[in-house]
Amino acid sequence: MTAAAADRWIPVRPGTEGILALGMARLLLDRGVTGPLDAAGAAQWREALEEYDPASVAARTGVSAAEIADAAREFAEIRPAVAAAGLSVAMQTNGPQALAAVELLNVLAGTAGRAGGLFHAVPEEGAARSGRFSDLVETIRALRAGALDAVLVYGADPVHELPRSYGAAQALERASLVVSFAPIPDDTSLWADWVLPDHTSLEAWGDVVPAAGPAGILGVVQPVVQPLHDTRPFGEVLVALGRGLGDDAARILGRKG
Repeated sequence: MTAAAADRWIPVRPGTEGILALGMARLLLDRGVTGPLDAAGAAQWREALEEYDPASVAARTGVSAAEIADAAREFAEIRPAVAAAGLSVAMQTNGPQALAAVELLNVLAGTAGRAGGLFHAVPEEGAARSGRFSDLVETIRALRAGALDAVLVYGADPVHELPRSYGAAQALERASLVVSFAPIPDDTSLWADWVLPDHTSLEAWGDVVPAAGPAGILGVVQPVVQPLHDTRPFGEVLVALGRGLGDDAARILGRKG
């Protein structure tokens, strides 16, 4: 959808997005667009990017040298200029390197970390972070040890997705209460005491925070169809539970489990 709304769409060979960014960066340096770099820093970058001339980059990316030059010229002349790469780039084997190459364009344009550009926020101490596989393994261990009483399962099917050796099903058996919010029956919901079906992704409002790329980007997802069955969004259930608990919420949430 972004490409459809763009003034210029340049299809690049998958996996070579970083190479295209470095080719554009070299042309920016040739035009004297150096951002906060001093003369010595700019000279070092020119030397480092010597092999990324338009002809070489064109051969590797499938984008013509003329298109690369035009894109670099527009990026140099239009202010503020911002370059952003998403998951389709970040999740490749060379994703971190490609993201760094794209960020170099922002540095040269002088928009990295400034108004009108992109900010890479450092999470504050104690801020919520994305869950890790090790967290799931620890949760299963806690369940098997009887350290957790209640489990809410949302957006996951550990009984099906984890190897049997992890014992997810046996761990759920140890809990006093298991609630599944799966929109369709799955292996984990078969072990649940309660199944409170959530809307499907096409029926629900939501938000999307990219797992990779610059901070400060938030996408809003809106439903495209009316709910087909008598389902309820997970977030609304949590809000209703909080209201129902009232003053008891702090006491209950303060308990382990």
